[in-house]
Order: sequence, then structure tokens, then C-alpha cells
Amino acid sequence: GTATTVSLAAGVAQDGNNTPNSASSPYSVTYNQPTTVSSVTRLVPMVSATATAQVSYRVVFANSVTGVTASNFSVAGPTGAGVSSVSGSGTTYTVVVNTGTGSGTLTLNVQNGTGISPTVTNVPYTSGETYTISKSFPAAPLLTLRGAGSATNRSDVTAFVDLVQVVQSGTSTTVAGGVQNDSFESSNVSAGNFLYAGSVVAAPWTFGGGSGVSRTSSGFGSTAPTGGGDAVGLLQNAGASLAQNLAVPTGSYQVNFQTTQRTNQFSDQIVIVFLNDGVNDVFLGTIQPRSGAYDSFTSAPFSVTAPALTATVSSAAAASGGTTGTTPIPFTVDFSQSVGSSFTDTDVTVTNGTITAGSFSGSGAGPYTFTVTPTTFGTATTVSLAASVAQDGNNTPNSASSPYSVTYN
Repeated sequence: GTATTVSLAAGVAQDGNNTPNSASSPYSVTYNQPTTVSSVTRLVPMVSATATAQVSYRVVFANSVTGVTASNFSVAGPTGAGVSSVSGSGTTYTVVVNTGTGSGTLTLNVQNGTGISPTVTNVPYTSGETYTISKSFPAAPLLTLRGAGSATNRSDVTAFVDLVQVVQSGTSTTVAGGVQNDSFESSNVSAGNFLYAGSVVAAPWTFGGGSGVSRTSSGFGSTAPTGGGDAVGLLQNAGASLAQNLAVPTGSYQVNFQTTQRTNQFSDQIVIVFLNDGVNDVFLGTIQPRSGAYDSFTSAPFSVTAPALTATVSSAAAASGGTTGTTPIPFTVDFSQSVGSSFTDTDVTVTNGTITAGSFSGSGAGPYTFTVTPTTFGTATTVSLAASVAQDGNNTPNSASSPYSVTYN
């Protein structure tokens, strides 16, 4: 790495005429020992699964190098994945990679040593760590807000979170019921008090580690944001977690919430957001909020694929289009998923007939049974369900049923 120089001083040689030489110009060459790629590791986040639009890798060489550019790397992964930027110097470089669209394994390879000095001898290097890119989730993915502890290794660090919502991706449109008890108001925590995991009940939230609910003016010194009631979720120290399953139909979403640091202690807590895809906790983003004021967090976009909700109308009296000698005519409605209490007799569309008072019964996915008294004999009585008269636990509305007709003769 240091120049080796060769030169001749004046008068060190002479020719046949006894003429001494003049001094030569110096000639310098620097030997750079060839180097190798030592490692390619995940940098931020330090997790293997993520839904973020970009991830970072740390690339380390055995010796100091120069001339490293994006053209020295290749990316294997979802459609559109590629190197966004390269920075660093010496032995250590950071490579930011766009994760593209869709899901899959993302790998960064040091493909060649073109332009790098000294020469890199072990390229292509394809043995680095990988990310699992997961941007699509099955129905009811588990949302987890987790405390990561102090960025400077302090103890007793706390963050408060409130107004947790699911919004349509790229908008501020809230999905009604996507997150329930979004401000932690429904709980067993009394005014001016707080409770930790193991004691607190704020369904459907579950609490892990040093998490809980605090009300304004409690010993934690919490103050809820405007519009957030007087309760907040609290995350104290690393490992504390707040979690619940999202109830959203098929679509593309983001999670947002308000968060702040506890002001009368070390304000150093980091909040990490995950969704579980049934295999991994998938990273959606992180925030280290300020002390004394609420900051807004919005996650990376993600999609959810929930099952469709279908409704089927039938009758034991006759096949659809047939006739019967029974009146009132019995009908049945079945759903592909449970619709809870969102379906009542007023949601049924009937032509040439009236649902018999007191005859409607059923729950869950059904069967829902009822009878219909025809208005005009000899004319078809038709029962059907319009679209969106009921919804399942994922807030997915039903599609319209096929009409079912029976004629009473």
C-alpha cells in the first residue's frame, strides 16, 4: 500500500568515454495486496422478514478498498428489486436495495470487482444474508407494537401509543373496525391509574412484557393526545408488546398511530411495528418518538387477502323455480363465514311475500331459517340477499346471493 521507488543517483556508472551518468528520474509502483469480500449482512432492520420498500446491507472487505459502485452488485429477489445506492469507505460499505413488488427472498451479491482497487479475488460473492420480503398477508394478521429498548442502553425507558388505526394504503381513510379499542379506552384501568400486563384487560389487545394501559394523570405521567380519550397504551423497556389481529377485507393498507416518550424518565424508547404472516414477524417500520409531544407513525404498505363472503338461499319446500303446497314457505340462508349479529331479517329481500313475524332465527354462518307468507297465490315468491347486507369478522361484506323462487299453489 506504500509506493516502492527505484532511481539512480548521478555518477554511479560511466561509459567507455569515462562519462558519468546523470541522475535518473524516480520510478514508483505501489503494490496493493489483493483482498476478498468478508461478509454481506443485513443492516437495518436487524430482522430477516420485512415489508418495507427498501432494506440495507453492510458489505465488509478484508482490506481497505476504493472504487466500489452500484455496478459491482447484483440483486436476486422480487420483481423490480435492485440497488438504490452505495456509500462508505475503507473496508465497510452500506448498500441500499429497493425490495420491488411482491414477496420472495432478497439476496445481494457482490457480482464483480470491476473498478475496485485492490483486486477482489472471491467474486462473485453469493454467500450473504438474505431478507424475506413479505408484503401480502392472509386474513386477520397479528399486529404487534413492540418496544425495542433504549438506543443508548439506558434502563427504564417508556413510550406511549394511542389512536392505532388501519387506513387504506396511501390515504387517510380509516378502515372502520380494522383495529378495535384503538385508543385503549375500554379497559379495567381506573381514572388516574395504570396497570401492567397480567393485570390489565383491554380486549382485544394482548399485552406482553412491561406493557399496559395508563390513564392521564397516572403515576406514569401520561397525557393522551387530542381526540385520544384519556387512556394510552404503554411500552416500558425492551420486549414490551401490544398486539391484536386486524379485521380487514381484501385490500392494501397501512397502520398508523400516535406516540410519544415518557417525559419524567429517560426518553429513549424505540417502537417497532410488526405484522405476523403466520410464519414470521414481518417488519413494517420503526420510530423513536420525541418527548413531550406526540409524533405520527405510518407503516410500510401491505396487502391482505381475506376469503370472500358468499350467501346462499335455499328452501326445503321446492327447488328454485318450483311449486309447493306449503305456506308459509320455509327458507334458509347460509354464509361462507360467520357474520355474527350483523345479519337480521330486515336484510332479506322478499318479493311477493312477507317474512312471518317471529320466524327468523340463526347465528354465525347459519343456517338462518324463516318462513315467508306469499302475498299472491300462484305467483312466484322470491328471496334474495343484496350485496353488503352482512359482513364477517374481517369486515368483508357479502356478495349478492342468487335469487331463490318458489310458487305456492
